[in-house]
Amino acid sequence: MKKIEELSIIPEKKGPIDDPSESEIQAVTSGNTVYEAAVKFEDLDLSKELIKGLYVAMDFTPSKIQAISLPMILTPPYKDLVAQAHNGSGKTTCFVLGMLSRIDPTKEGPQAMCICPTRELAQQNKAVLMRMGKFTAITSMCAIPSDSASYVPMYKRPEVKEHVVFGTPGTIKKLMTAKKLRTCNIKILVFDEADHMLAESGFKDDSERIMRDIRRESGDASLHQVLLFSATFNETVKSICITHVVKRWKPDICAVFNLLGSREEEAMLEMIEHYFQHSIPKVDNWEDEKNLKKAIQDSGLM
Repeated sequence: MKKIEELSIIPEKKGPIDDPSESEIQAVTSGNTVYEAAVKFEDLDLSKELIKGLYVAMDFTPSKIQAISLPMILTPPYKDLVAQAHNGSGKTTCFVLGMLSRIDPTKEGPQAMCICPTRELAQQNKAVLMRMGKFTAITSMCAIPSDSASYVPMYKRPEVKEHVVFGTPGTIKKLMTAKKLRTCNIKILVFDEADHMLAESGFKDDSERIMRDIRRESGDASLHQVLLFSATFNETVKSICITHVVKRWKPDICAVFNLLGSREEEAMLEMIEHYFQHSIPKVDNWEDEKNLKKAIQDSGLM
């Protein structure tokens, strides 16, 4: 069965906006699953502990990327997601909430992993999770290169028992190879700044190996959700995302490219360009249908 991605365009809304109630994209349908944009965090059926943590972190209303992507992340069957939005738009909250909501704190060991290109970003993301998860029993750790003063040989390191692991690909790969980081219970795998993580000049080989090893240890790719977030995705990285998330992991995926700072026509063209065999654009009137058809023809996609 072919995948269907459907976006609903609100014709009277023009230009970049960041109010989820005014979002051009109100719903996305992937297969038989309909995702409605969240106007409030309470719409997401989060636990009271997580809602309280959001308020402590001063997040009161979902940004646009949060309003659109969080229902996709949090709603069964937990499909993979490739999402692009500019820096400062709230991407970190998206995947941190996704990880916190999926973890069973009564069970020991890693259940979520976030792979970052730098140790500083890993530490920043861990700090966000600690703030938002303040009222939960969820634990986390950073798997990053050690300085000479705190270096501990890999064979002397204890096995990772924390629920969430933030780290750089090299250190995570070493821990996995040394059997210090078990991934058989990973429910959600995040690549932050995925453009760097999957680019030929970045950490592509390590990222691919980590995905491959997690899949092999779990024995079933459907057991874990893959989230790729970035402010930019060039054509090469988009192709890699589709290859490794869609073809190698699951036949179904949600994708949100150029969600922020884009007009609805640009967002639609992105979806059609990369999913043209599987996409059905939905418009509200004949005039919008005519304009969209012309834009597709002008872009060379038809």
